[in-house]
Amino acid sequence: MSGADFTSQIQKDVDFQIFWSEISIPAEATEIPVWLPHFYFDPVKLRRFDPEFDWRGNAYFSTGAFACKRNFIPFEKWLEAELWEQEFPGLFADFYEQPLLNYFVDSMTRRGEIKSVLSNLQHVWSHHGKAELVKDCVGAGWHFPKEIQRPRAVHFCGRKPFLFDRKAYSRPFTIARLEHHRRRHGDLGAWSAVLSEDRRILANKVRRGLKGLSRSEC
Repeated sequence: MSGADFTSQIQKDVDFQIFWSEISIPAEATEIPVWLPHFYFDPVKLRRFDPEFDWRGNAYFSTGAFACKRNFIPFEKWLEAELWEQEFPGLFADFYEQPLLNYFVDSMTRRGEIKSVLSNLQHVWSHHGKAELVKDCVGAGWHFPKEIQRPRAVHFCGRKPFLFDRKAYSRPFTIARLEHHRRRHGDLGAWSAVLSEDRRILANKVRRGLKGLSRSEC
């Protein structure tokens, strides 16, 4: 995207660059927030395997966007941690690689095994709001803006930005989808492809809802 290239902000002298700049839990916290075991891991269960790990003072991040060096986590170490989950179900949350990756980045950084940094390069509209994204899209129509004031990765966590969901802010994501399909189908074909994708998703949601309703009536 013209004017939105943030690759110059990637720090090649570190092992892992977190695209997040906020410390999620204060270092002096005494209570485990309910979202930590839901999205990441259970610190109480984790003590059995890593008693020195401190769950406070870390920047817990979404793994939808980040930068890192290859193989900074030894494959054997990752497999070992997956076996912990088999021994203690519920240790790691069910969010794909996100819980393990956060644990390894935080724990290996604290032990001095890797060097990591925080950076404000990920925009989650449900957290940061949409005002900045709306401003970026002014005058761009349904195309990528020619210039972006603050280049960063826009990550749509939570509600997915489909056209049929009025509670989700979908314009930037719709623009990206249209630009993708325009490469092969032109403008009208791109709109047709996007609408077709959303129709299939909506139809699947309706079918799942009807199945759930029928099971509850049995």
